[in-house]
Amino acid sequence: MRITASICRVIVGLTFAVSGFLKLLAPVGTSLIVSEYFGAFGLDFLQNAAFPCGVLLALTEFLLGISALLRLKERIMAWPLLILVSIFTLLTLYLAVFNPIADCGCFGEAVHLTNWQTFGKNLILLPCAVVVFLYREASPNHKRGLAEWGFILFYFLIAVGVIHYTRGVRPIVEFTPYKVGAVVETAQEGEQDAYSTRFIYEKDGARQVFTLDNLPDSTWAFVDAETTHSSMAQSADSDFCFENNSGENITDYIMESGDMMLLTVYDPESALRHGVWETAARLKDECEAVGMDFVVAASRSVPEIEAQYGFEVALADRKLLMTLNRSNGGAIYMSEGVILSKVAAPALAGERFSPQTLKTQDNDVLLIYRLVRQRIDLLVLVLMLIFAALVKDLTFRFGKSSKQVS
Repeated sequence: MRITASICRVIVGLTFAVSGFLKLLAPVGTSLIVSEYFGAFGLDFLQNAAFPCGVLLALTEFLLGISALLRLKERIMAWPLLILVSIFTLLTLYLAVFNPIADCGCFGEAVHLTNWQTFGKNLILLPCAVVVFLYREASPNHKRGLAEWGFILFYFLIAVGVIHYTRGVRPIVEFTPYKVGAVVETAQEGEQDAYSTRFIYEKDGARQVFTLDNLPDSTWAFVDAETTHSSMAQSADSDFCFENNSGENITDYIMESGDMMLLTVYDPESALRHGVWETAARLKDECEAVGMDFVVAASRSVPEIEAQYGFEVALADRKLLMTLNRSNGGAIYMSEGVILSKVAAPALAGERFSPQTLKTQDNDVLLIYRLVRQRIDLLVLVLMLIFAALVKDLTFRFGKSSKQVS
């Protein structure tokens, strides 16, 4: 039974730790998933709480998973672990049967499961959580309550630090189509066959043409049908679209620019409160001074901002802007459709991301630097998690050995 309980503990702990960790790496993406849940269950009045709820969910999953893996406060943590798995099982059963949303978001943006796959995963986790719960009283009592809470607090601080860094500086790792190093494809990928059918009906000697979506009532007599063939171009990424205030598509201008600074604002009201528009005006002047193209895109028209700061704001889909840069007012540096670097809004004041600095750097070198920096950040984070686990193990082993000697 001890071996079975250990296997179950590792399965549940590892699943929760990984799930929570991936959500921590993309807190805004997690909030989008929570927002979809609120909409699906008619809880739209909670939409403003989507981000804190997403962060709370990520922290809870991560800390419960770490606690299960490292056997920290097992007798306490087994309760919320079983409760959450039970709730998730019922929730995913509902999702699988009624399909109100397409992706549960269990593993953030890294792994996408169908609703039935997610339900199957929870059917495996549920008995494991039950075994962990039933075996909780047999867990070793180290009598080191403060030490165990101390390690949990340490992991909590790491998790908060990850959220702060991701929101305030740059993403540690991304799983979106617009991550650093990605080539945004908007060129025509080819053509697909398209057919249109016209239906001719007659009534009282008069003939009229109808479409499949607009057929007449039974008083009309069918005469003939004409089917025509055409080729319809297929866009590689139809969501990546920007327009100016006149309705003109400026996507090609953004894609073809050799040096483009793109600042994304998905929440104009919040941007106004946090000084994002002042930053946009400063960046525009700095970009013009070094011959760099600059575009600020928002989810809606903001004529009052344009009048105040004297620049035109392009329009784009809100979800696209949030995917491009999770930070409201964050910036992306691109060259001919390649995303070379991106930072969050609070970090735009840094010298490393100034247009003058970017202009003097080789784009290939900059891209390599950013990709290496991301891997180093992720490696440091993982090493911190492992180091804390080793310290915990050595601490409790040493304490146990000292007690036996005495």
